[in-house]
Amino acid sequence: MKQATTWKVSGRYFEACNCEVICPCRNQGGMTVGVCDFVLSWRIVNGAFADIDMSDRFVVMAGSYRANEPDKPWHVILYVDERSSGEQFAALSDIFRGRAGGTVFQHFAASIGEIDAVRRAAIELDHSPRRWFKRASSWVEIRATRDMSSELPVQGHDHSGNQLIADALCVHDEHLDFQPREQCGFETDFEYIS
Repeated sequence: MKQATTWKVSGRYFEACNCEVICPCRNQGGMTVGVCDFVLSWRIVNGAFADIDMSDRFVVMAGSYRANEPDKPWHVILYVDERSSGEQFAALSDIFRGRAGGTVFQHFAASIGEIDAVRRAAIELDHSPRRWFKRASSWVEIRATRDMSSELPVQGHDHSGNQLIADALCVHDEHLDFQPREQCGFETDFEYIS
């Protein structure tokens, strides 16, 4: 892991996966999911990496989790906003792969075992209630229109949020291919720092 310059990104977060239990925990009420195919997305509202402005940029990560792979179970592809400059692309890639350290590494990137690709993508994100949507070029498309109530607390890595039902979750890429329907989603805000 490369320790980066001081950085901070914040905004809206939305994920969807093939799980039937509350996302994003993967272990709720004694239930553990053995296989989780997922897509995470971040709409950066405000951000900076040293003196590089990171505001109004999007990142999507598609991956698969296998509980029987010890230590580093995530297998992922990272899609970075094609509107990014070379410096922004490099910084976003380092932040969301966990190479810049900080809370991203602590919250989820330490679980990444293999990164199959980092791609520039035409990313569309809408994190508005009941219109949750994300697309990364022709590789990823997710839609969610319904909240899902639960008696269990819905907690993200560091922020509480809302559980959703993902109407459609489609990933078709060289290393990942899945298309579950009517499964879990989760939305919240986020703030990650170096």
